[in-house]
Amino acid sequence: MHKSHTAVQETIGSGNPGGKSLSLRKDANRIQLAGFNYPDNVAFTPGFFHRFLADSGALDAKKLEDAKSRVHKHSFSASEKEAIQEAVLMFPDRAKGFAIRSDDYPMGVGLWETWFTSASSDKTGKQLALRVGEKMKWVLASDFDSDVLAFKQKKGMTDNVGVLLMPLYGHTVTFDKKIFRLPGQVIHFMGTLKGQDFYYGSEGFTTGGEPFKNRLFIGYSDEFSTTVLNLRTGDNDYVKIPRRKMQESEDRNPETEKPLEDRISDLVRGAGPRYLELIKGDSSPSWTIVQSAPMKIPKLPKLVVPAKAKVVLSNEVIGTAVTSGSQIKFAILNRFDGSKQIQEIDGFNKKNTGYLLVLAVSQACEFSIPFKLSNFSNAAAVLVINEELRNTAQEHLGGRFREFGIPVLLVERDSVNIDWLESLHDKPLQNQKFVVYANEFGRKGFVALE
Repeated sequence: MHKSHTAVQETIGSGNPGGKSLSLRKDANRIQLAGFNYPDNVAFTPGFFHRFLADSGALDAKKLEDAKSRVHKHSFSASEKEAIQEAVLMFPDRAKGFAIRSDDYPMGVGLWETWFTSASSDKTGKQLALRVGEKMKWVLASDFDSDVLAFKQKKGMTDNVGVLLMPLYGHTVTFDKKIFRLPGQVIHFMGTLKGQDFYYGSEGFTTGGEPFKNRLFIGYSDEFSTTVLNLRTGDNDYVKIPRRKMQESEDRNPETEKPLEDRISDLVRGAGPRYLELIKGDSSPSWTIVQSAPMKIPKLPKLVVPAKAKVVLSNEVIGTAVTSGSQIKFAILNRFDGSKQIQEIDGFNKKNTGYLLVLAVSQACEFSIPFKLSNFSNAAAVLVINEELRNTAQEHLGGRFREFGIPVLLVERDSVNIDWLESLHDKPLQNQKFVVYANEFGRKGFVALE
């Protein structure tokens, strides 16, 4: 066991751990020097699960749902259960619960499962290890999702997912006669903090002033719906909690540390541009960095747009790229049931590449829910047209779209040329040349049409 960075840092299984833990561990010293808490962690390598997956029959299943089912039904061997139990007992404060995270891609993409569990009265760790093992199966099963498979194919990832075990950092809150453990505030950060080269989004209980000037599609409400750990049952609950309940926990743990923005600046100054996931809780220091990965800020060429071109402007952009093509596919995505339209686009995507996908939807955030990456994996770019842009927070700063390499531009309907939009309604498939410019850090983009 390594003592240099944290009380617990161990690797279990053959081969190397996944990209998430490798990247996080490389930044351990920088994270602590910048004034952040570095998380206790145990990484189960992809190799640890090779036997389990092979014996489960999941790798031989012809349908993805069958593969997932076989993962859940199969049992870990006695030696695997023992290894999980030993890992659980490494953590000094087990009563607050664990986060069972996928150990896969270094940057946040929100594709694999994350689960919580606890067993506060379990001194031997046996019961808790069984619960951790069952949650691990959910992570392993999520590797057989069409989104995940499309992403892995695009990125050349061939091995199964690993699992990263760490404490559930956050606050303990009593609400509705139940005791919950949940992150107090989660911030996803990208960039350098130089000029406009940073981007951040907040999930959870954001209170008072925001720590950064630039914000990514953040909505605010007095009540927040989220997944939490029920400390009495040791399982996940999806609940709506008044924001004031988390504020009470924040008030019991007043901020006495160096300003968050200054600490992030110290970190990226030494490490370079970073993708970070930060969680605020009752640890000391209060902010824990659970994900850290190097990133590049692409430099885009300057484009000269012909004076006669139709231009659709956007200041809500995911991804940084310049791309072009000569085919446009249009679809109206029904708010409640877009299955028919999705099937149509999926069929089109299998036969075509390099096209511009134009979607008319009621809310941009719905784009990340019914749509699979495999549905538009061959598109050059996606233009999402909304009645109104509001409350459009994208998970992990829209990581699944950005890292997939297909830029997404969001615009309000009123900003789109009416004649062009009506022509798309009349003729959903058109041969028309287009150029897409997407500059996420500059918070601007456009589609230019001949």
